[in-house]
Amino acid sequence: MFSKYIFTASVLAFHGCRSAPPEKEEKNDSVKYYFEKYVEQEGSVVFNGWNGEGVKDGNHFRLRFLNNKSVTLDMLGVNFVNISGEYNFTSDELIEIRFMKSDLPKSSERGYTIDWPLLRLEKQSDYFLIYRDDGKTAWHIDWPLPNSVAENVWPARAQMN
Repeated sequence: MFSKYIFTASVLAFHGCRSAPPEKEEKNDSVKYYFEKYVEQEGSVVFNGWNGEGVKDGNHFRLRFLNNKSVTLDMLGVNFVNISGEYNFTSDELIEIRFMKSDLPKSSERGYTIDWPLLRLEKQSDYFLIYRDDGKTAWHIDWPLPNSVAENVWPARAQMN
């Protein structure tokens, strides 16, 4: 009889020491999750400046996020900019972009390769919005957009199919 108690106590102790079964993985509803899934399925997400207009008074702004964590920017203002780099999420909604050195004028190179603003991503019903995390709506340097359109370039909007 005594051995039954020892056996029962051993079984209870053994089961109590095992780790709990892994919790069932739930679908992630974060902005980052939707964004990465969309990029994976579509190959890219294309943001157009001026809240989706893309072109303002003859000036052009397009920011494209691609499957392999790369990003491209093309702009037409006083001059044309076509630069590429990589992006990384620093949190669920914040994106850091690192553009590589390109054929930019020396006076503007730092604004694209070092001082690019941290961007905040939002998901609306059928589009993504991206804007400067510091809340400013203007372009962050004086080149290539003229002052007449540089003030309200952010947010940029990407329509989802």
